[in-house]
Amino acid sequence: MIVGRDAIATKMLAECIHELREVSSGHLYAMVMGVMNLQTYKVLIGNLKRAGLVSEEYHLLTWIGPDQLEFVDSTSTKEATDVPL
Repeated sequence: MIVGRDAIATKMLAECIHELREVSSGHLYAMVMGVMNLQTYKVLIGNLKRAGLVSEEYHLLTWIGPDQLEFVDSTSTKEATDVPL
């Protein structure tokens, strides 16, 4: 599970790629380089690719996930009693 700043940054990247449908990875990084370094960017894009939301071919990122984005609020927690048995 991705938490904290990485979760926010991953959500931001997912929303950008989803909205654009496809974008050059270099252009996307140029847009976000003021808020994250290249290593972090590559890790987060890798997470999106492993999750099956984004594909990359010849540095072109393409949204392959669902048409509607739904995010789970990682700040909410459930007590053990809330989990159905």
